[in-house]
Amino acid sequence: MRDVRFGEKFRLQLLAESFNTFNRLNARVTISDDGFLNSAGQFVAYSTKVGRITYPGQFLRNSQFLNPNDAYAPRQVQLSIRASF
Repeated sequence: MRDVRFGEKFRLQLLAESFNTFNRLNARVTISDDGFLNSAGQFVAYSTKVGRITYPGQFLRNSQFLNPNDAYAPRQVQLSIRASF
């Protein structure tokens, strides 16, 4: 941050902020609390038969459970100016 004064009452504050400066990969996992994906595509509508009992459709467990499948934002720079008078 840098202050630039113009007389007694007027000043500008210049501010520069940088996030993820070295562009490091910040992996994240996007998965629901119960371990299942929240989309209808993961629901299997076929019935499952165990012995003589038939169970209607079932959920499939995510095969990539707790493996990173997304990343946070890349390098970002933010500049701002504030005038006070």
